Amino acid sequence: MTQSGNTPEEEKEFLIERIHRGEFSRRDFNMMGDDLRRADLSNADLTGVNLRGADLLGANLEGATLTEVNLSVSNLICANLSGADLTGATLVGANLDGVTLKNATVFNAHFGQNPGMNENAKAALIKKGAIFEDTPDDS
Repeated sequence: MTQSGNTPEEEKEFLIERIHRGEFSRRDFNMMGDDLRRADLSNADLTGVNLRGADLLGANLEGATLTEVNLSVSNLICANLSGADLTGATLVGANLDGVTLKNATVFNAHFGQNPGMNENAKAALIKKGAIFEDTPDDS
């Protein structure tokens, strides 16, 4: 039980409902380290939210707006980010094993040291404007 008397699962469901209704100040919202495993956050607007270290294993973020979101060292194993807008997001150190990024916007999104990221996927993301901090500068 949490301080509110709810179970952690009830707290998680309440948080997800609030996200879908837009009932929070996004820029000041901190979900750092939160357990959002298998959460349905499809089409949610999470602009600027701090999700550093969050557990998003198997989460559905299809079509979500993740502009300037901090996803550093987050667990995104098997997460669905199809069609998500990751413009300016930070994903350095995030575990991307099995993640789906089909049709995701990654312009100026920062990646690096990502478990699960192969060279082909990395090259495709770079072509779409992603920045890899573990890639040597060619200049």
